[in-house]
Amino acid sequence: MGFSEYNLNTDGVNTSLSFLLRHASLNLKEVIGPTLKESGISTLEFFTLRLIQTNESSILRTLANAIGVEPPAMNRIMNGLEDKELASRNKSIDDARYTYFKLTNKGVEILRAIEAQFDEAERGAVKTLSNKEKEALIALLQRVIRTRTDS
Repeated sequence: MGFSEYNLNTDGVNTSLSFLLRHASLNLKEVIGPTLKESGISTLEFFTLRLIQTNESSILRTLANAIGVEPPAMNRIMNGLEDKELASRNKSIDDARYTYFKLTNKGVEILRAIEAQFDEAERGAVKTLSNKEKEALIALLQRVIRTRTDS
């Protein structure tokens, strides 16, 4: 949804980082949503699967921090992934206080099946930007995020 569709003067908010990021996020959801809907997983579940795939020793707290949710919400995400048989929990052999997460074969298959579609949809959402602009946008957003996590 573009700003012109509101029939409102957005001068008071159209330079607000929060406002712009919210709308960028909504635009991405519109583009990426159909890809994920077909697979039956949410955006948070998709990113969680990707993180587990590349971090074999993931624990709930580190996954929650990476995704940007509280541990109880991450637990609900993991419960959903387990219910869908996409991930499993494994107690640490060295320290029973830790539970690590692993993708199941089905989780690997689902991820493999939708990663390319997801990445293509995401690229399509920023197709008006040059490669240099995309790289700059990513670098700037990473700096904004680091500012929050370094505090």
